[in-house]
Amino acid sequence: MRLALKITTFIFLIFLAACDQKQDSAAPEVQADQAAIAQQATSPQKPESIDAAQATERKIIKEGTITFQTTNAKQTQQLIAKTAAASNAYISEDEINDYGGERTEHRVTVRIPAEKFDSFLATISESAETLDSKKVSAKDVTEEYVDIEARIKTKKELETRYAQLLQRAAKVSEVLEIEKEMGTLRAEIESIEGRLRYLKSQVAFSTLTVIYYERGASAFGFFTKFSEALANGWVYLQAFLIALVSLWPFLIIGVVGYFLLKKFRRKNKKEA
Repeated sequence: MRLALKITTFIFLIFLAACDQKQDSAAPEVQADQAAIAQQATSPQKPESIDAAQATERKIIKEGTITFQTTNAKQTQQLIAKTAAASNAYISEDEINDYGGERTEHRVTVRIPAEKFDSFLATISESAETLDSKKVSAKDVTEEYVDIEARIKTKKELETRYAQLLQRAAKVSEVLEIEKEMGTLRAEIESIEGRLRYLKSQVAFSTLTVIYYERGASAFGFFTKFSEALANGWVYLQAFLIALVSLWPFLIIGVVGYFLLKKFRRKNKKEA
């Protein structure tokens, strides 16, 4: 009985030693793969070639601002809303500022599908009798767009390799280390994907800020004109004084000449 127990214990110890040896032989391979993946993850990501970026459809972010005066703010507001609905656009911001009854200013920000931006801008511009200002800018983000897509693809491939490596890990320390790297990688992927979503939104929908204002009745009243006249009078007085100061040499010559001429005439009268 004792002999059988000893033989069983001996066989069990040999089995444990073989398992440990197998795990130890697999550990360097897992560690080597983990080191290779970590090196690839930390190495700078090379974007696709410029030729590939040029072959991609251009990604343009368009923004514009127009400012004009209107005689009927309500009609202008209705026109903007109607044109936005017809263009599948939407108003993201609507702000009204009242400047003491002299002027009411409306600032409307509209997000418009990129392909309908020009027609929307033309419709609103044509409704104004006179445009105070008009500005349109276009930013090409194609290269950044392609670069971000390439980075996301590369990092997702690394994430897949980490997942495969996790299944082969034999030690708890290896599992924890791989899960830590995967967590960091996942956070980076989500951050980059957030930037890509923002670019897609900006490219798909252009932004137009429409500023239109309507002058109030008090803007043309007596007190307004009187205060403007006082202000203008003070400005003109300052300009006059500055002009006098700049002409001081001529004033001195004139004064001296006047007294000399007066003295000369008195002398001639005495001689006569």
